[in-house]
Amino acid sequence: MFLYGYFVFLCSCSFLRPTSNSLELAKYFNNNLGNISSDEIRGRLTRIGYMAGGQYEFQVIPITLSMLEAEANELKVQRGLTDYEVQKIISTRKQELIDNKICVEMNLSIVKFSSVTTFSKWNVEIIDSLGGKYPITWKLEDLTKSPISTLFNGLYGIEQKWFNNATGCVRVSLPVEKGFKIKLSPTFVQWPFPDSTILTWRQSI
Repeated sequence: MFLYGYFVFLCSCSFLRPTSNSLELAKYFNNNLGNISSDEIRGRLTRIGYMAGGQYEFQVIPITLSMLEAEANELKVQRGLTDYEVQKIISTRKQELIDNKICVEMNLSIVKFSSVTTFSKWNVEIIDSLGGKYPITWKLEDLTKSPISTLFNGLYGIEQKWFNNATGCVRVSLPVEKGFKIKLSPTFVQWPFPDSTILTWRQSI
């Protein structure tokens, strides 16, 4: 499930505009949203960003209880799971990714600069509504994971692109329902581009 959207980015901007039937951010983190699919939840929560003149592209998705519930219920239909099995999946993933922590999924797409294709080269922190800053810790297996490489026809001939993804957490409860930001700072950005960028989740989305 984590690989959803790994090679496909959902929009061309880093902030999704609220719609006329926008929901409060808190509902996505805390509530079962009924018939809303996990794809729709991810679509509303996903933020896309770019750095280094578009050479770095990244997708960040906060992991929420509503998302875990929707994914588990979709597995129930696909695999014929029992209600007990569904609740066991939700409980296990909630303990791993929700309880007393905030976790995110992040996908990277890097052109030209192989030095920033692993998550050990990215410093990412959550900034809460009061300005408190909390660094995200990536799963150990994701820190050592090698990126997937491919070739494509660029403006100046054949170029190389790398893809990688990771899950990371801040082990503290934060008032995310009031909105939050995530700051991303790779260890290298070619001059004269900014060395960091910020993605925003507003109170109403």
